[in-house]
Amino acid sequence: CCGWDGHRRAKAFNVDVEDARRLGINMIAYALGVHGLGIYQATAKNYYEDQARARGDFVFAQARVGENCDSQANSIANLLKAVATKTSAEIKFERRVVDLAGPDVLGYPFLYLTGHHDFRLSPAEVQGLKTYLAGGGFLLASPCCGRREFDAAFRRELARVTSAPLMPLPETHPVYSIFYKVKSVSYTPWAEVAQESLPKLPVEGVQAGGVTCVVYCPFGLGGGWRGFDHPYGRDIAADDAMKLGVNIVLYSLTH
Repeated sequence: CCGWDGHRRAKAFNVDVEDARRLGINMIAYALGVHGLGIYQATAKNYYEDQARARGDFVFAQARVGENCDSQANSIANLLKAVATKTSAEIKFERRVVDLAGPDVLGYPFLYLTGHHDFRLSPAEVQGLKTYLAGGGFLLASPCCGRREFDAAFRRELARVTSAPLMPLPETHPVYSIFYKVKSVSYTPWAEVAQESLPKLPVEGVQAGGVTCVVYCPFGLGGGWRGFDHPYGRDIAADDAMKLGVNIVLYSLTH
């Protein structure tokens, strides 16, 4: 603070005036830069039916894959609340984290996969996901914060599971209209700052037996499920992310 005041005193153990001011400016800039992120991450929500017998046939199952794969509990709670309150679907306010290589995954018709980083499936996990999809399971995947590392890893690992390619879903697909009518999506300011081509409708999918068994969004969906935009997320904007999330859940229930 002596440097900030412009004091240069002999024998004082102070940082030089110009360096002190540069450091001070950097500290303030850092604090302002992470303030929005702090607010975004400072909430925690409980599943109010965690200890109760839940109704309905839908449980939100999430795959345990790689690091940081369980980072969106609050977001998922908001999505389940939206499906339960805005539609006629009866769902369980319950989220289960499951292993792809274990037998439990086969008991859940809906599976969500997300994460921040690169990951690799073990041979047992590849076979488990292959069996899951072949048996009628539905997979929704999206990178947390829209991370490109996860995007590249998911595309690579999915190719080990199925030979059917990921293809952009046409605007006539039910995920864009089954409940909410989504003709285009908006993106977070951070995604727009990246100065890349932002598609009008970003969702991709894999077809099997006349239905879409894998739905993938290369931009973050879970960030927007919190109800407001992640300040550093390469995400779909919150309102459109929630609409897509509700539509995708309803598609999985009806198809």
